[in-house]
Amino acid sequence: MVKINDILCVPKSDKKKRFLIGEKGSRELLAIGVNPSSANEYKLDPTSKNIKAIAKKYNCDGWWIINLYPIKTSKPKDLPKRINHMLASQNLDMIYSIIANDNYNFKKILCCWGNHISTRYYLRPQANKITSMLQQIDAKIYCLGLTALGNPIHPSPLAINTIFKGIKNVDLKNFN
Repeated sequence: MVKINDILCVPKSDKKKRFLIGEKGSRELLAIGVNPSSANEYKLDPTSKNIKAIAKKYNCDGWWIINLYPIKTSKPKDLPKRINHMLASQNLDMIYSIIANDNYNFKKILCCWGNHISTRYYLRPQANKITSMLQQIDAKIYCLGLTALGNPIHPSPLAINTIFKGIKNVDLKNFN
């Protein structure tokens, strides 16, 4: 069971956006999704629970989730059709600030945005900017595997159970 005080969320108590969620550790996994769903500082959603379990499986005692775009929705097709440049810029600034911050101890990066990256025109350029930033840190970049369209598999419960038959069978693969 996660203690409420252990989950950090930026910003706190915001129902519309989230830039970062996770738990501090000495060895941390950084996951990159498409957009945040319902997880917050009080309760994890199924995908964030899977990220936490993957981190633990790979000897990371901390985990963080960032996203290509910070608008909260459980359905990426509900993301705005047009990019909010200010919000996208704030998201990139937040990501850069954590990558450049020595208080984070990223040992593994997990790209996991799935095919929903094709839902909106602005998501792939955001992914390119973020993965370019990640070259600055000394951490290996992984995925769970690739979809038929060549995108990194999303760690939803459906994917974890259908493709891998459970979290225990998940293997990280190099992602370039």
